[in-house]
Amino acid sequence: MHKLSADPATVAERLYTRGFVTQPEDGFLTPLGSEITEQVHKLQSVL
Repeated sequence: MHKLSADPATVAERLYTRGFVTQPEDGFLTPLGSEITEQVHKLQSVL
């Protein structure tokens, strides 16, 4: 599996700028983030 080379703060900022979470720190999943999470879980179950 791919390993992240970025620190957690950088990853959180990326998720925020892409609209997956509501805030760059201590945010919640947006509807888009929730949908992406569901799709990833489904993909993992197939693999």
